[in-house]
Amino acid sequence: MGLLEVLLKNNMKNRFTIELISDLDFEGMVVEISLGNQVIAQLNYDKGIDKIEMELCSELAEPNLIFPLSEFSHALERAKDILIRCYNEDQINKPDSK
Repeated sequence: MGLLEVLLKNNMKNRFTIELISDLDFEGMVVEISLGNQVIAQLNYDKGIDKIEMELCSELAEPNLIFPLSEFSHALERAKDILIRCYNEDQINKPDSK
């Protein structure tokens, strides 16, 4: 099953959606987590796969988002797994630096 199929399958099970994007501000791929149509977090691995960073988005249309912690935790784990897959693909496709 390809990465896109995994994303689509997972997005249908949950209120959270995860989208893999290419953001020019980052060297590698970025994963956005949304609740409804609002992006609430963005994860990247620019500082290394062991130091994945998460940016919480503060420009929300709704001032108070309330959701189950377990669902958000599950969305974060899925987003992390997707970033690890992207990182591994980047390492395989990286030109030899010799």
